[in-house]
Amino acid sequence: MNRTRRHTSLIVRSVIVGAALAVVAWQENGGHTKAVLAMPIALPKIPIMAPGGVLRHRTLVPPLEPVVPARHGQWVRLRLFSTFKVHSLIVTGNDGLRVGSQVFREGATATVSGGQVRLQIGKKEVSGPLILLTSADQKMMTLKPRHGTKIVTPGHLRLRVRQGNLEVVNVLDLEDYLLGIVEPELGSLNMPEEGIKAQMIAARSYILAVRDRHPGEDYDFCDSAHCQMYTGHIRFPPKFRNAAAACRGLYLRYKNAPAAAFFHHSCGGSTAAIEDVWPGPAVPYLRRVKDSDQEYLGGKGAIWHFSIERKSFMKFLVQEGWLRKHDALENLKVIRTDGSGRAQQILIEGNTQRWVKASTFRNAVNRYYHSEVLLSTLFHISSTGSQIRFEGRGWGHGVGLCQAGAMLMAREGKTYRQILQHYYPGTTIARLPRAPAAEAPPKTTVPGILRAFLSD
Repeated sequence: MNRTRRHTSLIVRSVIVGAALAVVAWQENGGHTKAVLAMPIALPKIPIMAPGGVLRHRTLVPPLEPVVPARHGQWVRLRLFSTFKVHSLIVTGNDGLRVGSQVFREGATATVSGGQVRLQIGKKEVSGPLILLTSADQKMMTLKPRHGTKIVTPGHLRLRVRQGNLEVVNVLDLEDYLLGIVEPELGSLNMPEEGIKAQMIAARSYILAVRDRHPGEDYDFCDSAHCQMYTGHIRFPPKFRNAAAACRGLYLRYKNAPAAAFFHHSCGGSTAAIEDVWPGPAVPYLRRVKDSDQEYLGGKGAIWHFSIERKSFMKFLVQEGWLRKHDALENLKVIRTDGSGRAQQILIEGNTQRWVKASTFRNAVNRYYHSEVLLSTLFHISSTGSQIRFEGRGWGHGVGLCQAGAMLMAREGKTYRQILQHYYPGTTIARLPRAPAAEAPPKTTVPGILRAFLSD
């Protein structure tokens, strides 16, 4: 017993000084490995090694080696399966999995047991408050929750219990994360390579500028539309990989800081100034830009309409508290627009009048009908007897790069630099330092605007 305590003490001192991640003493007994001591410590943004050492036959085995350096010293902490509860997760990797310093040739099943993560690997069991694992060759892992779609992703996993469920955080290189979000954004478009480059540079800039989407959490982004959709790594078309290689590490800079390069599907002929969409001051590179009237986005987003029965829509208005229960809807119209023609304020009139912010109105309508029926705030409203009809253009908030417009510019022979200068005037293109530089560029220079956007 005294020898075990002495070895455990050695592990604790080594981990606190060398890794500053978490203190875990591991003990193997009859084929079962479990954490017998745990002291969580604040995690840095860049993973260094797995928690703790491994006590095997009273011999201290070195912990997990440092991960492959990020290509530009930039890591992203991404929460996976963020839109539903994960109770069980199957993880497989190329040539097996690496947990701590041990390599297992089988896959693993992670569950929650007694408030800790329980990892079953063949006949062995690993448990603890925090478990880090990766593919044995540190390349791709396949993750399959009991309910949900599987994801193939590179990097490392951090598994912990949060509110009785598994919290799955994928720590991966920024360039790998970028590929996993740009393909879902543009995969349905026949976008030329110059347009893909422009989108990748804009997305990289956005990631660098807006890394506090989840303040107080142990991750930077989630994999849902709240941040950016991440579907993992699939077979990317050659033009995506070619574009990624050509613009690797490039981002937009404004006054020596990453530009908050917002983007959207389709602007409907004119982008919006950011101060017209979210409260805050004007930003020189996010101003209104006239775009092509011939936008096309796979048949969606150029022109759209939504019609609904008046009685159904009145129920929605009553639920939101914008119309009294027994009032008749006398008037519903846009009463104020911005310079691009987007609605800013909606009048709802029964026995009393209510004025509602257009973006709030749009979000509430989409939430109530469980679909994005109002694609933008660039619309007008008409009433025909028993129906209410919305007719609009564009898809998204309208700020920054318009993907449909960028596609047209690329087809016309414009370069990615010309496309970016069109949508983000006054910015310059910079390159991230190569590894081992680990510091991110300074934060964006528009914190007020970003706070308003992040809280929306």
